[in-house]
Amino acid sequence: MVASDTAPPVNVERSTGRPAQLAQPVAGSARIEAIDIVRGFALFGVLMLNMLDFAGPTVSFDPWTVSTGWLDKAVELGIRVFGEAAFYSTFSFLFGLGFALQFERALARGERFRRRFAVRVTVLLGFGLIHAYLIWSGDILVQYSITGFFLLLFAKVRPTVALRWAAGFALFTIALMSALVVVGAFEGDPGTPAAIAEEIDYIRSADFGTLAADRSGDIVGDLIFSLMGVPWFLSLFLVGLWAVRSGKLANWRNERTFLIAVLKVALPIAVVAKGLLAFFIVAGETDLAATWGIILSTFIGGPAFGAVYVCLVLLALQRAGDGRSVLRHLAPVGRMALTNYLMQSVVAVLFFYGWGLGNYGRFGVATAFLFTLGLFAFQMVVSRLWLARFPYGPMEWVWRTLTYRARLTGDRAAVRA
Repeated sequence: MVASDTAPPVNVERSTGRPAQLAQPVAGSARIEAIDIVRGFALFGVLMLNMLDFAGPTVSFDPWTVSTGWLDKAVELGIRVFGEAAFYSTFSFLFGLGFALQFERALARGERFRRRFAVRVTVLLGFGLIHAYLIWSGDILVQYSITGFFLLLFAKVRPTVALRWAAGFALFTIALMSALVVVGAFEGDPGTPAAIAEEIDYIRSADFGTLAADRSGDIVGDLIFSLMGVPWFLSLFLVGLWAVRSGKLANWRNERTFLIAVLKVALPIAVVAKGLLAFFIVAGETDLAATWGIILSTFIGGPAFGAVYVCLVLLALQRAGDGRSVLRHLAPVGRMALTNYLMQSVVAVLFFYGWGLGNYGRFGVATAFLFTLGLFAFQMVVSRLWLARFPYGPMEWVWRTLTYRARLTGDRAAVRA
């Protein structure tokens, strides 16, 4: 789902019959396995958050409106505080990071990059549209692909310039969201029992065609919403670009002091911003102040926690021993991030939606979290088995095939992490 840290594939055969000298998959020694591990960790977080929406109407209404038992409330609170906006921020950071890595490698080989990347995100947009309107409405790929076109404008910026633009876009977004709060654009839905029951009945009873038709009716509004999100996601992309251009990524094993410094700054910010959200949820506040708390949690606390998680994973990888070996099990999931992201949606909607097994709204948040653990464990096993035989995940292979408009071939061993 994010731009991979691997370069484009090997042996792309064009219509001329001459093998194209394009970027090749990164060999095991050159591949930055830490990126795959962080991506795999973030993918678990994304599944955990999305499960709140897959399994029932939890995110359609105010926090703790649907959850009633103390265990469900505790799990929902934990997911919202420690997960909301944190993991998509991490994925956005990785997207910008992958963009910068691909650009630098293309320059080193004297290749054209902008057109190829434009094709790449166009294909990603196609995946996103299929995902959003035929599978699940909570898609993020469309947003990433649209923002990816704007990212091309910053392909050659210096690291300090990238960081300044990132800060500017972030401040603009926070100011815009704050203004929308003032004019009352954001209003929570307390969710009466009748409204909750109606939502559950709709998802359980609607067939595939009905859901797809309803989503398609919102396509114009969705496009406008995605364009409004460009500055925010672009700010996160540019931080990833900065990580490459500044040399912090290449030297991450020697950046313990820097990572600890980031932790010391990001953790207090995350605790304060997310602490306010927790307070408003527990207190049952839904007024203007609570809405401000959501803004702070989303645009400050979320990215701060995302930075905390990235730093903790990298610091753990710097240490020798069992901790690193355990984390390495996340790498195959991260290498197949697009496949696993789409698989999560397909499996979840088949299990919960009415045109599948119809379990929507039957289980509380705590039970849904167990479903998350089971599905992710399954993906860890499948990803490792698949990559032991094939160089790419199935959807990654399709993505690259469509990007290069040719059938791809390559040596499995050359791309194994």
